[in-house]
Amino acid sequence: MIQMIVGIGAVLLVFFNTTLDATTIKLTEQRHRLVVGKHEVIAAIGYAKNLTTQKQTAYRVRILDKFDRELVRRDYHVPFGEFADGLYVNRVQVRPVSGRSGYGVVILADQGAPYTATRTIDLVGIRAGRSTVIRGNEFEVTPILSHFKNQFVLIGTDSAPIQLGSDDEWVAKVWVGSFSLDVPIRIDWYGGIQVVKPVGDYRVSVPHFGPKQALVTVYRRPSRKSPSAFLQVTPTSSVRFIGGFGYPVLREDRVVVRAPALKVEVNGRSGWLLDEAGLAAFGLRAPIMNP
Repeated sequence: MIQMIVGIGAVLLVFFNTTLDATTIKLTEQRHRLVVGKHEVIAAIGYAKNLTTQKQTAYRVRILDKFDRELVRRDYHVPFGEFADGLYVNRVQVRPVSGRSGYGVVILADQGAPYTATRTIDLVGIRAGRSTVIRGNEFEVTPILSHFKNQFVLIGTDSAPIQLGSDDEWVAKVWVGSFSLDVPIRIDWYGGIQVVKPVGDYRVSVPHFGPKQALVTVYRRPSRKSPSAFLQVTPTSSVRFIGGFGYPVLREDRVVVRAPALKVEVNGRSGWLLDEAGLAAFGLRAPIMNP
């Protein structure tokens, strides 16, 4: 990977209707060369640095071809007051994505303060179009996800290509209150995505919980029509969350899960939690009941 930083002289930048001169804000652009399939593109990330606080935030991403022609552009809002106080920082990562039927570029952006940031994902398919005599192959860009509000992969320092699973599947971590379900998503390289399973069991992640003294009702299956039983829970119980269930549905900008359920194992006995009281016994909030 080749990285270069280009300074952008004395310019004016508008943050939240506040105009600041170059003595307060310094603009730079970091360029990364990415190999996407058999082609090469440039990810140009624009950063604004507050020279008073030394804080830096991303305000723009452009995907360019090797002739510097702009293929994709995303601009990010930066409220200067919060940015100046160090409470608002956009973090952006651009990575190649490859599958069996196509390839493209994903832009991952966390916008806002840590732990409350909004995660958005932009994914475009890239392939060569008609050739020209002077400039070689033209790129064709297919929008697949635009500002999609789901957590696929974590933003970090890793910029390695993302290899999709079988049948061009990617996993969406859908947050439903106090836990998330790993919902497989199939990428259509000609535009759009599909939920692989409209209903079923999913891998679950429960980052924080705390068992309390309680007698909870659990079910043999994720349905209140199935046989039920009681589990005794104490603060010292051995607890594992071993599964999730729900009905994932595609919305315009996200995946939502209807009727999410959580399977728990307590001291070797297991069952499905289907009500608020059962979740509360483990220090969990009721799931977000998506419409």
